[in-house]
Amino acid sequence: QLAHVAESGDTGTPAVHGTVLLIDDQPLNQRLLKQILERAGLRTHAAGDWDRGQELLRAEAIDLVLLDIMLPDRDGHETLAEI
Repeated sequence: QLAHVAESGDTGTPAVHGTVLLIDDQPLNQRLLKQILERAGLRTHAAGDWDRGQELLRAEAIDLVLLDIMLPDRDGHETLAEI
């Protein structure tokens, strides 16, 4: 679960933990989201298509999926329904 676990020392920023899967075919989107999430203390995995996303969902304990609705190989709504 994504959870607030403690306040960090100087900034008052909540420390969180959890694992997020990014499914987006745009490398720039992946990179930027990954940086933001990792700075927040989250572990991230990224996939550029549904096939790779499925592999990661099977292999990892994923707490949250951020999904691009317009994937090149599949409609994001279909993907969401399958997840």
